[in-house]
Amino acid sequence: MNYVYKNITTTNPTYLLRGDRSGLTTVDKLQIANVTSSDASVDIYIEKVNIDATVSKHGTEENGNFSNGDWVSKVSNIYYHVKNVVIPQGVTLILFTDPHCTYDASYDLRITSTQNVDVIMSYNIKQEQINSRSINQY
Repeated sequence: MNYVYKNITTTNPTYLLRGDRSGLTTVDKLQIANVTSSDASVDIYIEKVNIDATVSKHGTEENGNFSNGDWVSKVSNIYYHVKNVVIPQGVTLILFTDPHCTYDASYDLRITSTQNVDVIMSYNIKQEQINSRSINQY
């Protein structure tokens, strides 16, 4: 079991997990606590950026429309788990306890929030196993 603890203090999309592996990611529990004095609107989604299409449209990091570690606009697939869910002041939203959330580990898991929230997440990653055989095994 792996854990993520984050204090989200920006309205910009924030990575909870980077999609830089193969296999499956299973989120067992995701807690989002509103720690401000007003309601927070939250989005949880998975995203996979199509690097080839983005570079084709906007250019490379060195000579393209790239700033602050990201493209200004990117070509991606986004699939929402929750969108514009309002968490009242002092309330914690708990997701994925049953059933769990399983998705392709090449996707990023991201969050956006209109207010400061604390996130606690537990997850597992099951790597794909590739069966390779040598010539001596036949």
